[in-house]
Amino acid sequence: ESTFQVEEGTGKMSAKVRIISAGRSKNKRNYRESALQGAVTKGLFNGVRMFVNHSTTPPLKRSLTDMVSAIEATHYDDAAKAIDADVVFFNKDFFEYVQRAKDYMGDSINALVRGTRIKEPSGFVEEDIHEFVQPHSVDWVIYPAAGGQILAFESEGEGQVDWTQITLEDLREHAPQLLES
Repeated sequence: ESTFQVEEGTGKMSAKVRIISAGRSKNKRNYRESALQGAVTKGLFNGVRMFVNHSTTPPLKRSLTDMVSAIEATHYDDAAKAIDADVVFFNKDFFEYVQRAKDYMGDSINALVRGTRIKEPSGFVEEDIHEFVQPHSVDWVIYPAAGGQILAFESEGEGQVDWTQITLEDLREHAPQLLES
């Protein structure tokens, strides 16, 4: 379950996002855990820009006004075998749109990778990805192929609310409008 908040004072809009999961993706690529761990260790995705949809032109030709968010930092989630990222949003309208559409969208990586193409007897070709060399962007898409998804929206320095611990007094003090409604 996601929480949707904006940091008070600064108005910073942020989210926890899974940018990729290890294993076989829908686009016939097998992303090795070691490739994901290596990318996090090297900080390859830190500072990567995020746009809506993949570009039909070279990635470095994107417009500044097309950039809607960026990855501040990445972390490897051992249990999920995935790269999770702290994402900051620059466009308030898009941030609000993502909150409403989060169950119907995700993200997809546009990157230079190293790997091996493996042709199976059936003729099926799979790419075994060993390493991320240079990410160009991580883009918001409708059909993510490698596990990209929004995990939570929250403001920096604030955790998610544990609703089992909220008392009537807490509501009266911090959210009287909620109690009233």
